[in-house]
Amino acid sequence: MTWITNFMNFDHLALVLGMLSGFARSPALYLAGALGSLAGLTTSLLVTGLSRNRTGKLRTELDVTRQQLHDTDIRLAGSLDSLNLLLNKVDQLAVQQGRLELHPGRSGFKEAIALTQHGATTKQLVSTCGLSQGEAQLVQVMYGTADTATQPPAERALN
Repeated sequence: MTWITNFMNFDHLALVLGMLSGFARSPALYLAGALGSLAGLTTSLLVTGLSRNRTGKLRTELDVTRQQLHDTDIRLAGSLDSLNLLLNKVDQLAVQQGRLELHPGRSGFKEAIALTQHGATTKQLVSTCGLSQGEAQLVQVMYGTADTATQPPAERALN
């Protein structure tokens, strides 16, 4: 702020004009004008100090906001990485689903039954049909040939 803005107050303006015009006429009038100017100057200094204090606070708030924006950018980048991983997983599942749909009439269990009747091992049923080891062994016990049905589960898994 400049000293001119202090004179926007008409009381101060009147005092200063009185000081300038009446200096030669009355020392009291000069003193009143000087006190008015001093009050205006004090007000100006206070306003300037408050303005600087407010500017400092605003700069601090701006720095905090910038840091928050930076942190948000970092979180967003991490979210994008996670999103890309999920999209890749969806693509993998779509490919796997397409492979499964190539044989719509045959489920994993139907295929496992047919393979078991031809002597497939537990490992072969697990890898080919997508069954768990327990499911593959159950299919072998229920639908296997006499040789595979009578074998202990440990031997069936090795065959």
